[in-house]
Amino acid sequence: GETTLMVQRFTPTQWVYDRLYDRNKLNTNGLVDLERSLVPILQPLVVWCTVDPVVAAERKAEQGDLNTEPDLMRAQTLYWVYFTNYCQFKVVNLRTDQLSVDECVWHALRGFYH
Repeated sequence: GETTLMVQRFTPTQWVYDRLYDRNKLNTNGLVDLERSLVPILQPLVVWCTVDPVVAAERKAEQGDLNTEPDLMRAQTLYWVYFTNYCQFKVVNLRTDQLSVDECVWHALRGFYH
């Protein structure tokens, strides 16, 4: 069979930013139901890339971008809450400040095929 790679922010990001900016418009149960309905069809894998906030700021500065996400720590905490309490998809967490690009790809593929 064929494997399709789809890069999508999807439900975790919708949930996190809804709470990060106090919108409170999304129904968590609705997102969970949506994810649950997709699992048998797509077998989704979320590749959650995290980084130490200091390293993130350094990387952005190296690229000449001095704008940093002021709520990065809060966002990372909210993602953790979503992935550990609500997410119905398989999740692979990659610390991009501790792994090389090749190692990240290897872990992501391993998560998809195992």
